[in-house]
Order: sequence, then structure tokens, then C-alpha cells
Amino acid sequence: MQTQGYLDGYSDAYVQLKSKTQAHLNSCRPVLKKENVANQGYCAELVAWMPAIELGSPRFVNPWKEARQIVGAIQGAKGQNLDGDIYLILLADRFDRMLAAEDDPETALDETFSWLESEGLAENFPESLEEAGRELIIGNQLIQERLYLMGIPGRLPANLTYSDPQADKVLSETTLTQWMIALCNKASDR
Repeated sequence: MQTQGYLDGYSDAYVQLKSKTQAHLNSCRPVLKKENVANQGYCAELVAWMPAIELGSPRFVNPWKEARQIVGAIQGAKGQNLDGDIYLILLADRFDRMLAAEDDPETALDETFSWLESEGLAENFPESLEEAGRELIIGNQLIQERLYLMGIPGRLPANLTYSDPQADKVLSETTLTQWMIALCNKASDR
């Protein structure tokens, strides 16, 4: 299948970025604690970005205009080049951080996958917690189509030059459940 080779490129880039990120984490702080998940302890200055609320932006799936920002906010190193591939890698990294922030990440992953399944957005269950973002965001064409229908990411800057305070707030305050509600456009009792 033609798409598989295309997604393999995402996968390879994700693994490389994840390895570099982990090396930075290990050199900057020996132990990643739950309370520090939002601030990953990178040596490079981190900046936040999210899709703008634009008049006429696509809202085919979710009419709630803020959903694009809740789902689409990312964090990366200042000066990071940004294109569609890198954006998905950073979004997968954000997903992994939200999952790690849960009280029981394994149970949260099971519940998230079940939720995605019920929405028709699940493809392959991740083999491990470390693979969750890669499998559920980068390796999942159904999620990528949902993002596209939500207008995510929209117009990307060429690189991450400054941090958007609103994006910082969204990143620090959004839980995995809130992110899923915005992605799936459903109220939840979870």
C-alpha cells in the first residue's frame, strides 16, 4: 500500500526525535516525575504554538471553534523548523505527555483506545506506552483524517520562534480526557 511507505517516514522521524528528546531529558534531569510532565525539562527553550481561530476555518467535524486549539496545541524547541511531518511528531509527543500525566497511564491508554474505537478512529493498539503517540497519531490515518477535517494544523509557521501564552495555557490545563472530548466532539462522563 502506498500510504504505508509515507507513514514509515513519520515513524522513522518520530523515533529519531523521541531518541534525541530522551537523550536531552536524561542529560538535563535524571528522573521524570509526574508533576514535571508538563515541563519536560528540556535543555532548549520550549515554545508553545496552536492553530489560530480563523473565520472560515474548517469545522466539518466539530463546530466548537476552540476544539482546534485544544487538540492542535503543540510544544517544541525554540527555532524548531515546522512542517506537517514535524507537527504530527510534536502532537504525538504531546499525546504521550498527557498520557504520562494520568494517574494510571496504562488504564488511560486502554480507555482512550476504547473511546477511539467507539468513534471509528482506532487502528492498531500500541504495543507499549512509549509507542502510544506514534501509533495513535502518526500511524493512524483515521486520526489524521479527523485532524484534517478539524482544520488542524491549519497554517503552520516556518519555525517556532516565540511562545504563545494562550497555547501555553492550553497545554498546561488540558487533560487527556478534555483532549479526547475536543477530538471526538462528545461530552463524557469519564
